[in-house]
Amino acid sequence: MFVGRADGQVKLRGFRVETGEVEAHLGRIEGVRAAAVVLREVVGEKRLVAYFVGAVEGEDLRAALAKTLPSYMVPSTYVSLDALPLLPNGKVDRRSLPTPEVARIEGRAPETAEERALARIFAELLVDDRAEGAISVDDDFFARGGHSLLAARLVARVRQDLGVELPLSTIFATPRLEDLAEVLARESSRRPSEGAFAITRVPRSDEGLPLSFAQERFWFLAQYDPLSPAYNLPAAVALQGKLDIAALVASLTAVAQRHEILRTRFVGGGPAPRQIAAPRADLDWSRIDLDRLTPSARDHELRRIARIEATKPFALDRENPLRARLIRRSAEDHVALFTLHHIASDGWSTGILVREFAAFYGVAKSLAPLSTLPPPLAIQVADYAVWQTARSGEIDARVAWWRDALAPWPQAHGEPLELPLDHPRPRVASGRGTTVPTTLTPAVADAVRALAKRERTTPFLILMTTFQALLGRLSGQESVIVGTPVAGRDRREIEPLIGCFVNTLALPLDLSGDPDLRALIAHATAFGLAA
Repeated sequence: MFVGRADGQVKLRGFRVETGEVEAHLGRIEGVRAAAVVLREVVGEKRLVAYFVGAVEGEDLRAALAKTLPSYMVPSTYVSLDALPLLPNGKVDRRSLPTPEVARIEGRAPETAEERALARIFAELLVDDRAEGAISVDDDFFARGGHSLLAARLVARVRQDLGVELPLSTIFATPRLEDLAEVLARESSRRPSEGAFAITRVPRSDEGLPLSFAQERFWFLAQYDPLSPAYNLPAAVALQGKLDIAALVASLTAVAQRHEILRTRFVGGGPAPRQIAAPRADLDWSRIDLDRLTPSARDHELRRIARIEATKPFALDRENPLRARLIRRSAEDHVALFTLHHIASDGWSTGILVREFAAFYGVAKSLAPLSTLPPPLAIQVADYAVWQTARSGEIDARVAWWRDALAPWPQAHGEPLELPLDHPRPRVASGRGTTVPTTLTPAVADAVRALAKRERTTPFLILMTTFQALLGRLSGQESVIVGTPVAGRDRREIEPLIGCFVNTLALPLDLSGDPDLRALIAHATAFGLAA
């Protein structure tokens, strides 16, 4: 089974939150007799939910907490109960806390067809509630919790459900539902663009199917340096408690059977590489017992095995892009090591893999009903690859746009960013590096969010612009280009797929003329939305 931390500490949007501290603040509010705070998943996102007992309103609790806690610690949902469910030892039975029902929003109800359609999409993305009255025409998409990733999903749903192609910039310019509905009404007479056509399943053959553009990049890099582990994606999951190994293996096999990409080989030998999926999942899964070692020796050996697994290269033409190892430390203490190649996975996919793995295991152990299993997939990654490669005209136009957009920037033509370095720049990059984590204080984080709202942009673009301005100051150069990965999940059909859809965007910033921060933010936002 999957077990979290026992001390009540959870991680939310990069912040560590002590739920016990939030509960203590709730308990000090007049009228609250008991309270519990948990992290729950709502429409694919983790949010803090406060359960309370007492004659008080949730909005009053939110307002009171906002005066004493940073914004990331203030729960977004409040559920009133007659009593908290308790375990025999008197502690709160958090597993028995009910799924929250989203409160109805006061405001003008949607009236036009466009308003009702947008309200349904807003509700699905923001509040996990498609019932009448969950969203009003006065609601602002970003004020209700939307962000850039959800805005991209909003565009995808408008495209698929309503047949209208809206630029992402339109969502930022008109985030209020009533205003966006007016734009939608004006645009509804336009024919869907070429990219609006649905992705459909195509027949399989022994010769295989083409690779997507993202897969082609990783295929090329794998041929260039086949022994490099640079694009391995390792993960370790602690499994505590009595473990049913047969159910565990069956669950991962079920995920691989569901997602064709996890049982796919990538072969060359022709004019272009092809992907060929095996009809049945045959995963490379082995078990290693360490329980006879001393505790310190177990930890040392576990780290050694994990390093080996993380750095072992994949032979993409002969093996699946997923490996799994089960390390037994004791009868009720196991660690599962997963390694995926980037050609078949990305950060978004990790969440899908863990959720579905847990769902299949829960059903296998009769811990959850069949209704918790994910619905069947209409398409696979290979179908997306066929659809994408068929849009050559649209892709050529986008490549031409990027060439024109980056032409004025010297760095786009090979000029390096001359940062002050403590060692000479090597002739060949070693690939060795590290990460330096940075945490913003609650006050700074709140200020960034407030600035993003005023400038109609995102906190990400605020931070990226600041970073680029710093690079410009350190280098003394007037132009800076920074590459950043984007999810690439701009179509609804591919949201539930494990696979690689990421792309790297080059974001340039012109620092000439000593522009102020607002001008830099406006430039970065305009380019980011156009890209």
